[in-house]
Amino acid sequence: MNYLIFLRARVGLPAQRFKEWYVNQFAVRAAELCPAIRRHVANLAVEGPPELRSPQDCADPRARYDVVASLELDDNAAFCVILGDAALADWTDVRNGYRVSDTVVIDREPERANSLPGYKILREILFHADMPDSAARRSWIHHGQLARRVHVGVTRYIQHWVEERYGTDPPPVRGISDLYLPDWETMARHYYDSPRGRDEVSHDAGHFIESQLPRVYAREHVLVR
Repeated sequence: MNYLIFLRARVGLPAQRFKEWYVNQFAVRAAELCPAIRRHVANLAVEGPPELRSPQDCADPRARYDVVASLELDDNAAFCVILGDAALADWTDVRNGYRVSDTVVIDREPERANSLPGYKILREILFHADMPDSAARRSWIHHGQLARRVHVGVTRYIQHWVEERYGTDPPPVRGISDLYLPDWETMARHYYDSPRGRDEVSHDAGHFIESQLPRVYAREHVLVR
């Protein structure tokens, strides 16, 4: 089963130190807690390109994540052990955990044993509250057809449908978008094919997306293959 955790360092704890701790120390601790981890990836947040900023983006520095962890595990109990670990709780004030199932929309990337060299863009999605799961998922999958045409620089796009949420009062997220671009220039210049395409994506998304949590631009670090 596949899981994602969106993590933010506590006030007063430097985000860069938290990222280093996660990769260099917590990865080892997680493997000791759950030896059956089949895959563990830390997506470490970076500053995104100004070209992709939106008027809707929040300027509050607390509206961010520092690490998005991706894990492949055998069961929920093992995931809850990792999510509830006391050391991780000491470092963070946000730990949104999700069990997900995946729909691959775009995949033009070769399989790699090592970390992807480019940039990911990840975001939690809140669909309109009055939409049942079936309608929200159908609309999102249909949106993927537009994404194939407009997101010309994207070489991998996965829609993570949330099957279960974990944590203390997690937000009502039902989907997580996960897009990959091979380099900075492509991300900054070719995430959309044109201003018209950008407007078209935004207009279509408004039919089924109520709001989105902070966008995460990240570099991938594979911890367990």
